[in-house]
Amino acid sequence: MIDKINQLIGKPYNKETFNCYHLVQELVECAPDYDSVVSRLTQTRHLNEDVYDNLEDVTEFKDGDIVLLGRELKKLHHAGVYHSGLIIHAETPSVRAETVKDMLRLYPVMRD
Repeated sequence: MIDKINQLIGKPYNKETFNCYHLVQELVECAPDYDSVVSRLTQTRHLNEDVYDNLEDVTEFKDGDIVLLGRELKKLHHAGVYHSGLIIHAETPSVRAETVKDMLRLYPVMRD
């Protein structure tokens, strides 16, 4: 997993060809035991239209958690993967790893 993350850090973001959902899919391929929410997550860019019964409010992360983020509870529109204290995500300008604290400033709602 860490090798794949290191390969992806800095990869340019592209709304159509490499966005946060594409990043999650690439990381999931490295760890097939990820939650099944991924297959649905990567099929849509509008999470608000889907219902995920297994989402939980985040209190503590574990490596490999898929994190859905948003600015409002009903608008989860960004995704990343938690690993080693960081959320790996793709957003303009590129893939990067940021602390949970920093991500909460941009996206106050997190679910996994």
